[in-house]
Amino acid sequence: QIIGTMQDVSHSKQTEHALQRLNRDLRLLSDCNTALVHAQDEPTLLREICRLSVESGGYSLAWVGFAQQDEERSVSVAAECGDHSGYLAQVHISWADTARGRGVVGTAIRTGQPCLVTDIPRDPRMQPWAAKAAELALQSCVALPLICDARVLGTLTLYAREPDAFDTNELNLLMELANDLAYGISALRARAEHAEVKARVDFLSHYDPLTHLPNRLLLGDRFAHAATVARSEQRTLTLLYLDLDHFKHINDSLGYAVGDQVLVLAVERLRQCLPPSATISRMSGDEFVVLLTGPDDLARIAGLADTVSKAFNEPFQVGEHALNASCSIGIALFPADGDDFDTLFRHAHTAVNSAKEAGRNAY
Repeated sequence: QIIGTMQDVSHSKQTEHALQRLNRDLRLLSDCNTALVHAQDEPTLLREICRLSVESGGYSLAWVGFAQQDEERSVSVAAECGDHSGYLAQVHISWADTARGRGVVGTAIRTGQPCLVTDIPRDPRMQPWAAKAAELALQSCVALPLICDARVLGTLTLYAREPDAFDTNELNLLMELANDLAYGISALRARAEHAEVKARVDFLSHYDPLTHLPNRLLLGDRFAHAATVARSEQRTLTLLYLDLDHFKHINDSLGYAVGDQVLVLAVERLRQCLPPSATISRMSGDEFVVLLTGPDDLARIAGLADTVSKAFNEPFQVGEHALNASCSIGIALFPADGDDFDTLFRHAHTAVNSAKEAGRNAY
């Protein structure tokens, strides 16, 4: 007589598999949080999260998509890992309430809730993409909304090669990961915006926003450096103070937009007739100051001023308008006319006023 026993181990196997997936996702969550802590910019962070989802999380495909506000309400791919056959370039996902917007990604964006498909080939919501998914043997997927400031930016979407790959515990961990990623995106964008504002403020404190020329503050800094060198070498510095003649008439008759274009064209002419070492700066309105290291004799300085004057003899062509704008120039020399910037600047300004009083188009 033979006596045997049978034991159904399928439940224990399922439990073991679930624990393995849970441990895998805990490790993924830890790895992703480390990436979030060290992230320096958004694109790098998104690529790293997708890479970790595939390599640490064991998912077949991971990608981050952002909801666009275009007419089609399209979803753009911001980062991906595991897409070896160009699947994402062909799927054309939307978040509109249409056939291509009712899959997991579009639904998660519209509702702000995770959206799960346990059997891609048989789920009617995934019909537009079923054939392409089959080529990659993708069986199940989940789209996790990325919510920043009560607004859904997009989704982190994960695919697996087995059906029913996401249980409740796994979904909870993955949603925690998505929330952490959304927070990281928000923080990085705030940091980037702060850096952009700071860079803009720094730029505006030293440069003219129209012509991108140095302003008076930066010109003063450059003069200080040049003056130190000139003193040690007993060289001359030259300030040319330029004021466009009758420029106000252009603004008054044709508008400030035309006047701004004339100023930009004037800068181009100055650059063409001045040496590369010259610092051209814009003071305000139609006034420019040029800092030159040398020349050291009055004849050459006068010749340079004459060259600048002649450069403004040709009309400025702005659209259909040919506009005349000659310039008056005041000249001050370091150290003869001033040993510091403010004194030299004041004397150059006095000289340009004298040129205007003498009939304009003069130096």
